[in-house]
Amino acid sequence: MSLFDLSTFRLPRAVSLVFAGGLLLTVAACGWQPLYAPGVTGGASASTALNSIDIPEANNRLGQLIRNNLLSNFKSAGDGGTPLYTLELVPTVTKNDVLVQIDTDVRRVQYQLGVTYKLIDLATRQPVNEGHSFSIVSYTRVASEYANIRAEKNASEKTARAVAEDIRTRLAAFFSAR
Repeated sequence: MSLFDLSTFRLPRAVSLVFAGGLLLTVAACGWQPLYAPGVTGGASASTALNSIDIPEANNRLGQLIRNNLLSNFKSAGDGGTPLYTLELVPTVTKNDVLVQIDTDVRRVQYQLGVTYKLIDLATRQPVNEGHSFSIVSYTRVASEYANIRAEKNASEKTARAVAEDIRTRLAAFFSAR
């Protein structure tokens, strides 16, 4: 047994409870609150505010994937009622060849989706929050063209889902801080 072997050391139960209680008091004292809890000033919760965001129809498949993921993340059970905000999305896709063989055959592709978003208050027509989110997925190219098309489609779906979750989290944090 070495001098620093703590494998047999155990804290008494009372000490553990005191430590856990102190940790909870420290977290409560710093003003921490759950992201989707009602506002500190008694305002609406972040989930209620997210439910009041309208997202316009997209004019391409990728925009539609992002919009659908956002709608499923924003909307709780039932209709959101009259929208108070609109969310403008500008997606940009970049594909980079990561692994190119000597015979110039591409074996690995990096698919990057970047989305610039702007949350606009419909009452004032002014932006209240804006930002940029991105996601990167790599996929392997093979001899089958069908497999390559499917791999790129999977990459676009994964990046759209990841970007939608990131935007939802950013907007929820924005609303919970208001």
